[in-house]
Amino acid sequence: MSTCIVFTNNFKRGLSNKVTFLITAFIPIVVIILGICANYFSQPSFNIGLLNSEQSDVSQKVVQSLKDTKGIQVGFASSSTLQTDLITGKFTAVVDFSGEEGHFTLLSSKNESVTKELEQLINRYMADPVSIIDINSLQETSLGIPQRTMAFIVMVLMLTSTVTASIMIKDKNTGTFTRFLYSPQKVATYIVGNILYNFTISYIQFVIAILMISLFRVDIGIHYYNLLLMGIWVSALATAFGTCIASLFKKEMYANLFSSCIALVLSLIGGTFVAVDRMPTLLTYISVISPTRWVIEATTYMEKGHLWFSTPKYISILTLFILIFAIIAIISNKKGARK
Repeated sequence: MSTCIVFTNNFKRGLSNKVTFLITAFIPIVVIILGICANYFSQPSFNIGLLNSEQSDVSQKVVQSLKDTKGIQVGFASSSTLQTDLITGKFTAVVDFSGEEGHFTLLSSKNESVTKELEQLINRYMADPVSIIDINSLQETSLGIPQRTMAFIVMVLMLTSTVTASIMIKDKNTGTFTRFLYSPQKVATYIVGNILYNFTISYIQFVIAILMISLFRVDIGIHYYNLLLMGIWVSALATAFGTCIASLFKKEMYANLFSSCIALVLSLIGGTFVAVDRMPTLLTYISVISPTRWVIEATTYMEKGHLWFSTPKYISILTLFILIFAIIAIISNKKGARK
């Protein structure tokens, strides 16, 4: 009953400042728009030049497959302006199929990794020119749209949850927290009430984010039902994180600054910007402490067609992070209550 009172009072206080409440609730809209834009601009794009106009049947099929590949533009190159076209960037690479059947020569002024990716792409089309390849899979450091979108959502929910949880800091500074403890109530009751309030706000934000994905018709390969189930754990994780950070500080500004730093670090080592399997070995081991990594892995798992409850692995790991953050928040507030 006392938990419900804390939950209800927090909602009343939040709604008393409608502008701030609406801005906080609709921040995910901006995030999703930025995330979609980031995914769009980060799509790999290659301009490939063909050095000879006469090709064999095999090379013609390969060229057609290249033309059908999203992110690749194909045009004819001239041997007289070949070097200039490569240096100026008119062509990312130039392909010459004039050699033996099934062989080609690739010329590029780009770095070795890009050249290797293009060689891999053409070789795969040589073996199977029918199946069109998603060239995102050839990018060593990039995440797919589902993974990057979920990683963005987690990072922002961590930040907004800290802002919402900062109501506890106000309660401590105004004496509301102390007066609550004078009543026959426990610190855990107060914390749970705040967590429920924060969770409700975070889950509303998550649902808005999913609605934006639907409205923008972004195909992330995961059924919305599974996303909403996953959102329960993601929102709880962000809520526990925000409550934990807010419990450690006496000023809102310090809590928000620290939250921003920690959320960014967890995103970095968790694979938001560089895939974990492409990180140095040491960072790969360190990344296990980042909940963002497990959200990304869970997203990849569901992208393959699995249901959210298909495996207890990711649910257990995320639940563990939630409990750790919540326990730290309770212990921190108990210590503060004794002072």
